[in-house]
Amino acid sequence: MNFILPVSIVSGAVDGAGGAGQALVKDIESGYFARLLLTPVSRTAIVLGPMLAGMLQLFVQTLLIFGMAFLLGLSIPVGVSGFFLTILLALGFGLAFAGYSVGVALKTRNAQSAQAGTLLFFPLIFLSTTFVPKDLIEAEWLKIAATINPTTYIMEGMRSVLTRPEIDWSVYWQGLIVAAVLSIAMVIFAALNARGALKK
Repeated sequence: MNFILPVSIVSGAVDGAGGAGQALVKDIESGYFARLLLTPVSRTAIVLGPMLAGMLQLFVQTLLIFGMAFLLGLSIPVGVSGFFLTILLALGFGLAFAGYSVGVALKTRNAQSAQAGTLLFFPLIFLSTTFVPKDLIEAEWLKIAATINPTTYIMEGMRSVLTRPEIDWSVYWQGLIVAAVLSIAMVIFAALNARGALKK
């Protein structure tokens, strides 16, 4: 259970935080977003709103996932710190994925396209260390795919605090850095597309 729990959390990010783009498409179609763009508020602040809402939704989902896991007998070897460190990684990845969803929504302005854009992330989940540690992956191409896949580092970071008696900080920091870089990149991606929306 400790090993597979991060898969549920990352999948929840794709499903939950991805809804940020869907909500934004509704604002675009209703004309509300166009009115926001005419205000003096920075584009970054405008896109951060739905991104933070998506991240908050993932936070609630993660708490529910943990609650169910504890009911099923989950025990974290490092104690309560493992719980909070896992939540931190989940929030980082949730912000990044919400930013991607918002950016796609701003680029396409279409609910179906925004939804299809988030579905592209599901293959990334399976081309990582979803069910097997990287050292035990036999197919060389899959091992390479897992190495360059950012979701691998998110899940391994969570597992470094959920499956071991002592936290492997080097693995955890890799996951945290990947989450931070993805979050910054996706905020920039969404903000640039917001400026493009203003020109239109």
